[in-house]
Amino acid sequence: MAAGLSVNIAIEQLLESEVEEIARDGQEKYVPQLSMSEQLSKLAHKIDFLSEAKSKADDNADDNDDESDNKTLVTFQPSLWPWDSVRTKLRNALTEVCVLSDLLNVVKEKKYVVLDPVSQSQAISKPTLQLLAKKKNLRDAATILLQGSKRMESAVQERMSQQSRPDQERSDFHSELINLRQRWRLKRTGNSLMGDLTYRSAGSQFWNPGLFEVTKPTGVDNTHGNTPAPSVSGALEVKVSSDLEGVAEVNVQIVESGTDVHMYSGKSKVLAKMNSRQPWQGKLEAAQRNLFCKELFTQLSQEAYSSRGTTTNLVMGNEIRTEVFPGLELCITYSHNKTTSTDEDPTPKDETMSQDPHEQPEALNLHPLEYILHSLLRRRHKQNQTMAPPNPVTAHLIPGTSKKLRLAGPGALRSSEVASSYENEPILNTIISVAKHQILKTKVMEMIGKLSSEVTDPCLQCNWASVSSEIAASAVIHIHAPELQDSGRVSVRLQIGIQEVQATCDDGRSVTCSSHVQDLKDFLLSQVAQHRVLVAHTMAVSLGWHVIHHSNHVATGPVEYQGHAAGLVVTSPDSDRSIAVRAGPSSGISVAVRRPRGSLPDFLSDPKWSLVGSEFVSVDLQSMPGRTFVQKMYLLLGVEMSLKN
Repeated sequence: MAAGLSVNIAIEQLLESEVEEIARDGQEKYVPQLSMSEQLSKLAHKIDFLSEAKSKADDNADDNDDESDNKTLVTFQPSLWPWDSVRTKLRNALTEVCVLSDLLNVVKEKKYVVLDPVSQSQAISKPTLQLLAKKKNLRDAATILLQGSKRMESAVQERMSQQSRPDQERSDFHSELINLRQRWRLKRTGNSLMGDLTYRSAGSQFWNPGLFEVTKPTGVDNTHGNTPAPSVSGALEVKVSSDLEGVAEVNVQIVESGTDVHMYSGKSKVLAKMNSRQPWQGKLEAAQRNLFCKELFTQLSQEAYSSRGTTTNLVMGNEIRTEVFPGLELCITYSHNKTTSTDEDPTPKDETMSQDPHEQPEALNLHPLEYILHSLLRRRHKQNQTMAPPNPVTAHLIPGTSKKLRLAGPGALRSSEVASSYENEPILNTIISVAKHQILKTKVMEMIGKLSSEVTDPCLQCNWASVSSEIAASAVIHIHAPELQDSGRVSVRLQIGIQEVQATCDDGRSVTCSSHVQDLKDFLLSQVAQHRVLVAHTMAVSLGWHVIHHSNHVATGPVEYQGHAAGLVVTSPDSDRSIAVRAGPSSGISVAVRRPRGSLPDFLSDPKWSLVGSEFVSVDLQSMPGRTFVQKMYLLLGVEMSLKN
């Protein structure tokens, strides 16, 4: 029975690779298989060739000398023995150690060789050269002492001048250096002070070093002992690289296709304007603004080159163009004017000196697209700096990864589930979406403004939401008649997105319009027509009239250019008169009245049969008294009720 349950077991080595690393997504990385030569070398290192040689030497000691020599040559061939190189190195090392030991013994015991000093010929002394050398050394030392005394004298005079003016702020080099360290990052590199202008501490990964050097002005007169105290503007100097000098700006404009871009002149509008009394403060801020603009445009250029969307992004020199709507292009331009900031500052010097150094800066008016563009880059910096804490807290912190991505391997998540962690929308795509939204929003605002001026009856009132996002905005349009207050109000809510506008009515019906605002205008005109019919319905019911027919989509009458016409038919309380109202987006409003015939047959005693066979007569609303449709319709209903057969 045991023989029947026996299983053949293979004792040969399995050809499976060892696992070297397991990635977060569960994929295993294997150690590659060794080749035949590598496997042979690995096995050869496990053999003790020395013991084998000794055993062979003992066994063959009684053999002939020729045979032993041949076997020795075969055994110790350098090409066949792996340890030949090691033996050679050990032999060379032993030789060197023996030589060193012999040399030490000779020097220490002095039995064989004695090391005696060798007499050399004395150099000829030249007193004249020695005297000249001493005079030169004394002159250099005196120059150093004089320069130090002059610096000390100027420092004492500066301190005395500061003490004589206690109401003014100190402006010596060290005081300015303290103020500089409070605002900028400094470090000592050798004998110079270097500062950092980059945004690396805020999460930036831009390649530009962004360094500036702090120096003391070299305006000391070495010929006279009395030197004046340094002025306020010359207590400290900063030097920035040539590519960060001047004024740089990034302009975002929406232009028509094929037109040139108008470049702005003047100071940069990237950040706030600082009016500080330190000249180095404005220079460093201008350099940092230049660095920020350079990083922003470089990031946009890289994204434009690597984009694979449906739209084509053109990068030409310092200009990026992309089409947002047919006939309209978004143009992002980088301009750099290498002029000193003091030449461009329109603020008078006296006014600048009188400003409080701790006063908050006055922000310039930035265009919405430029402001959003700068905010997007700062948001990217914050994302690079912010890291989700690991779980457990003792785990290795990996920058730029989320908690969901770290749990992808242990949780066996699919690639589609962790794809959102890798997605990072480019800044260029975001600003294009924002530009499309801004253009569409502007078109809608202009269209609503023109429509409200064209249509005065009824009143159109648009209320825009104060809280909105970069790519979404909402508004509510109220169509109402002032005479009826809220009884005949129609409200339409607009949701403006990137390429479409969604309109929602009071009854929940939703209509999605394209980027062509004419579609939205036709929809609003249809709502105006329906509102007029609704107003007529409300007034007729309030006066006791009976509603025969009310529809927002009338199939009779002339065909409308866009949308549908609304209609209403009401009868008087005595059912002897009828009024029909028809309103369309393009045809306007028309009112018709049907009155009873003069006489009835004897067999028709009921007066309701008087309307049978009669025709509707059109009413000229323009000649009727009243300013609005509500007033004219109210007058018409009252007159028809007062008339009797």
